[in-house]
Amino acid sequence: MSNCRDVLSWEECQQVSEFLQGFSNPVRLKVLCTLHDHEKSVGEIAALLNAKPSNISQQLKILMSRGYVSKRREERNVYYSIRSKEIYDLLEYLRLLAKEQT
Repeated sequence: MSNCRDVLSWEECQQVSEFLQGFSNPVRLKVLCTLHDHEKSVGEIAALLNAKPSNISQQLKILMSRGYVSKRREERNVYYSIRSKEIYDLLEYLRLLAKEQT
């Protein structure tokens, strides 16, 4: 991506916008936070968030489509993990920006 002094191309704007859509839901943010330390299954995430596994699965599908999360199958179990630890740097920066706005 261009540096901040340059004007973003239309394609770059679209890419960034689509990428950031994954952060636009509080449940998805909580899911990302639960994956901070290590990979987890849908059931583990649902239990930690007191949520329905079907809702967690839906949110994980979105997170995967945005490239935030990957999955690994082990026999019958599927485990999800963060693709890049830089996601947490970005989350922290967004949290600080949001805090400044309130």
